[in-house]
Amino acid sequence: MKAHRPQKPSSCLPAPSSSEEFLGRCSFLFENMYDAVIVSDPAGRIVEWNPSAERLYGYSRREMLGKSAEVLNRPREGPRLTRRIMRAVKERGHWTGQICFVRKDGSEGITETAVIPVCDGRGKTLALISFDRNITDRKWAEGEILKLNQYLDSVIDNANVWLNVLDEKARMVIWNRAAEEISGWKREEVTGHGRIWARLYPDKKYRDEILALVRSVISRGEEVADFETTIRTKSGPAKIISWHSRRLLDPEGRPIGAIALGRDVTELSRRAAALREADRRLGEEASGREKAQQDLRLFRDRLKELLEKRTAEYKGLID
Repeated sequence: MKAHRPQKPSSCLPAPSSSEEFLGRCSFLFENMYDAVIVSDPAGRIVEWNPSAERLYGYSRREMLGKSAEVLNRPREGPRLTRRIMRAVKERGHWTGQICFVRKDGSEGITETAVIPVCDGRGKTLALISFDRNITDRKWAEGEILKLNQYLDSVIDNANVWLNVLDEKARMVIWNRAAEEISGWKREEVTGHGRIWARLYPDKKYRDEILALVRSVISRGEEVADFETTIRTKSGPAKIISWHSRRLLDPEGRPIGAIALGRDVTELSRRAAALREADRRLGEEASGREKAQQDLRLFRDRLKELLEKRTAEYKGLID
């Protein structure tokens, strides 16, 4: 007895004996689908073209019947795309992808397209159905979002202040160029985790105080302004950073993290400390001068009293 070899599952849509009967069964769905639907015979000639296809491409059904769908492609792209689609349908039973198309008026767009064959009971291809969804606006929006994100990335990276963003668990997700330059830690060394806290604040007690404030900003919305901390840089020296921070919320108002801006005020703090020390010394010198002047006045008064006394004694001797 010969072994029975299991047949390879067919990915073709089950169909009646002809493409005409198939279209008759699905006419209502075909006419009312949101997506453009194009049916082609095995030779690639269009045999049906639904109203959504008319709206999307600008060609009427009468104009497209009997023509190849390659008229919708950019010049010289049609034959190559057709070969790629037919090879995928033959090998995998379907093709999906994005296609740049040209409308009747010459304007261009992009569709998300799926092509599947309709086969008879013996697996013979009777027709190919293409489902085309217009994603032109979506792709344009994605492009605009990409450009906006690139612009925002440029703004963040070129800001002359330390800028970092935390997620709801105080893990670093954004770390700009100024943060790298001030701290010495590179973006790839700090993002995606929370280990940077131990690096910036190696003293555990101090670190716990800072993290308690950070979590308060994220969870309770406490805002921080002109709050100074002393960080340890990667190379070792300490720096003083003045912080402004507030939490970030999602569209539903739930906390998703916090943003912080930091200025390196190390040199400014040193100068302020030097000014305070100079003021203290001037104060001490002024106090010393005042005391010296008081001593001088006291000495002068005593000397005057002594002279007056001696003068009186001298006059008494003469008399």
